[in-house]
Amino acid sequence: MNLYEFEGKNLFQKYKIPVPTGRMITEETKDITWEQFPCVVKAQVQSGKRGKNGGILFAKNKQELEQHIQTLLGKKICNDEVWYLLIEEKIPLKQEYYLSITYNTQKRVPTLLFATAGGMGIEEENAVLSLDINPLRILESFRVRALLKQAGVKGKDLLMIEDIAKRLFRIFEQEDARLVEINPLAKTEDGRFMALDAKIALDEDAGFRHDWKNFPERTTLGRRLTERERAVRNIDQGEFYYRGTAGKYIEIDGDIACLFSGGGASISMMDTLYALGQKPSNYTEYSGNPPREKVQALTNIVLSKPGLKGIWVVGGVANFTHIGETMAGIADALRVLKPKVPIVIRRAGPHEDEGKKIMENVAKECHLNLKWFGREISMGKSAKVLVDMIHKL
Repeated sequence: MNLYEFEGKNLFQKYKIPVPTGRMITEETKDITWEQFPCVVKAQVQSGKRGKNGGILFAKNKQELEQHIQTLLGKKICNDEVWYLLIEEKIPLKQEYYLSITYNTQKRVPTLLFATAGGMGIEEENAVLSLDINPLRILESFRVRALLKQAGVKGKDLLMIEDIAKRLFRIFEQEDARLVEINPLAKTEDGRFMALDAKIALDEDAGFRHDWKNFPERTTLGRRLTERERAVRNIDQGEFYYRGTAGKYIEIDGDIACLFSGGGASISMMDTLYALGQKPSNYTEYSGNPPREKVQALTNIVLSKPGLKGIWVVGGVANFTHIGETMAGIADALRVLKPKVPIVIRRAGPHEDEGKKIMENVAKECHLNLKWFGREISMGKSAKVLVDMIHKL
């Protein structure tokens, strides 16, 4: 789960990392009293380079502040809609640094990253130093100091940055983070160090150890949930919560309804659709042998999006998912909805003949434009079949 800047700074304050004085703004709370000028108004989005895309504005007085709030709330920055703003005091800077702790998936250890240049130019900066951290030991002071000395940091600055680095590592460990980043870490004109930005990614698989109810619901892309996305999350609750997964759904600006089975295959099949000039209306994956009721509920939601021009049900050769039962769930939804658009199904695995018969029967019964394929063709070729069917309409 990727946190917004204001959420990350709340965690920084919890671990005594200095941040500027600030105030959160939403559409409901935009009429505020703010007296510290000059100030900065920051759009809370999770897309990168918001500064270069007009997401950070400065105000010298209350009139400019009100104008900036009006400008930014509801605006889209890199396709990310702005629901929250953060107003902060403008900090006079002497120097900017970059400091983060991330998880190195190749070495399988946490890694501290540090650079003497922060801000928007860090992506073009090559002088980033790294320090691998033994996950079974603390972040030793002598190793952090050696890294900072290598970067040219001296005196009190070295000790203050070391302290912040160790606090970052505590956040990384205790909050089950995958990334904790300060960019920039600013040295102020009076010699203090302060986190001017916060980027934190939490490991959702560790969520059972934490109370994350204070974080607003969001997709993996960081935006608010749509009504369909919220409805799908409820599918994996209740009586059959333990059996299979059918609660993964991300709404996308496209018109091909997708019901994928298998995480890796689903991503590659979305790429296939784009390569064929089509756009999926959603990312959805059901797997782990979900019961008929779950698959029906998921299908109902996926097909409820208006403007669809095709339906694609696709997956590899299943190992233990009952193809007959999952197809029965999809058929239950098709029987009620009776979509007029082309439907292509490519599925194989246990009880695939039963699944094929179920689909052939519902197609005949409801006069559906439906084609079934098993392992005789690839998943990618089934996408081409669907596209050809759409073009013939």
